[in-house]
Amino acid sequence: MENVLENGSADYILTTGLVANIFLWGSGVDIGKCNKDFIVSKGYCDFVKKSKKLLKNYGEQIIIPKDVAVCARNKRVEFSVDEIPDKPIYDIGTETITEYAGYIRKAETLFANGPAGVFEKEEFNIGTDDILNAIASSNAFSIIGGGHLAAAANQMGLSKGITHISSGGGASINLLAGEDLPVVEVLRERAAKKL
Repeated sequence: MENVLENGSADYILTTGLVANIFLWGSGVDIGKCNKDFIVSKGYCDFVKKSKKLLKNYGEQIIIPKDVAVCARNKRVEFSVDEIPDKPIYDIGTETITEYAGYIRKAETLFANGPAGVFEKEEFNIGTDDILNAIASSNAFSIIGGGHLAAAANQMGLSKGITHISSGGGASINLLAGEDLPVVEVLRERAAKKL
């Protein structure tokens, strides 16, 4: 995020999943003890600190959810981010999905990495499904990265609407972060020799 925002290659970043939870917490939202404990247990506390810095510097470009979905009484229940109960967050809410679809429809280039929620559970696949639908039906050049998101696109029959699907989600993120990837360097060298 920091690299693409610093170098101006991203206009907006729409956050979902664990990344959204980290940014919600970093923005001062009470995401509930269980969600905070999960972030701490994964060793991501430094990312919460980093999110505060990124929000301070690029707050208008980093879009965080307005509502989320949790499992309450064995069903999907949505809450505004101001009212999140102490239950695991499993998906973005419908207000957020609508807002994100608006950004996606206006985009000329899209890059998505990772599902919006626990898409393996039918009641919590709405965010992932709707975002993938928006990407596949857009006119943008679109890339999705990561095995889970690729699997979701295939499962939904949306693969043909995506310009490129990469199974290397981590490698895609590393490339955007400005890290050198050996295979990309070889391709660049080959292209330079042909010129």
